[in-house]
Amino acid sequence: MRLSVIVALMSVGLIAGCGGMEEDIQDVEVTGQDFTQCWNRCVATHQSCLQTATTPDAKAYCDKKFNFCVDRCESGTAR
Repeated sequence: MRLSVIVALMSVGLIAGCGGMEEDIQDVEVTGQDFTQCWNRCVATHQSCLQTATTPDAKAYCDKKFNFCVDRCESGTAR
């Protein structure tokens, strides 16, 4: 019986003490902002790359580099 009381109190403490769903929503908002900033860096880098690209191969390289950058933003590994 003591174990069930302890488990119940711990469950309530985890839900109430950790912020519950509100904290998760805030994390999603921060992640969204990080993604937008990352995306903007990718676009700026891509545009400057395309401005200096003089051949179709160089433009293709810029596109590949852009796609890699966006993939890193989506996976959350870009910092």
